[in-house]
Amino acid sequence: MYKTYISLGAFVAIVIGVFVVLSGGADQVVSPVTTTAPSVQAEATTTAKTIQKIATPPRQTGAAQIATRALGLSPVLAPNITFLADGVSYDVYASEHSTVLDAMRVLASTSDFRFTGRDYPSLGFFVESIGGKSADNGYVWILYVNNKKSALGASQMPLGAGDAVEWRYEQSY
Repeated sequence: MYKTYISLGAFVAIVIGVFVVLSGGADQVVSPVTTTAPSVQAEATTTAKTIQKIATPPRQTGAAQIATRALGLSPVLAPNITFLADGVSYDVYASEHSTVLDAMRVLASTSDFRFTGRDYPSLGFFVESIGGKSADNGYVWILYVNNKKSALGASQMPLGAGDAVEWRYEQSY
């Protein structure tokens, strides 16, 4: 009977040890990808951090984490934002506290989506072109979130699960 308790105790210790070892380095997903949009290239150092922030999945706990690791699987990020620009629809994962601009940078680094823009310190990021179509002749790119014109710019507009982001090429005011 005493041997059974020792064996059971050893088994529990091994399981706990494996759990601790496996959960030790799971806090960060580092992406080597950076954006290629010309005017965004200057922000490459913050882009890597943005991609990391967006690409980091919600932390798994308990049995789900052990099973995922034991099977050699990677957690899958389900797209939670619909993004429409210049007639093309994209699905993207955006983590808590990310902005429209964060999602745009991830899309530019992982798909054929391209944009350019300029950062104005007091105003935020201004999108100048999407998909090669530049703001011109009184037309600009206007941001809509959930079919409502955004009162905030792309760098300030926070995203939530289920949001629908759309850029419309419209005549400016």
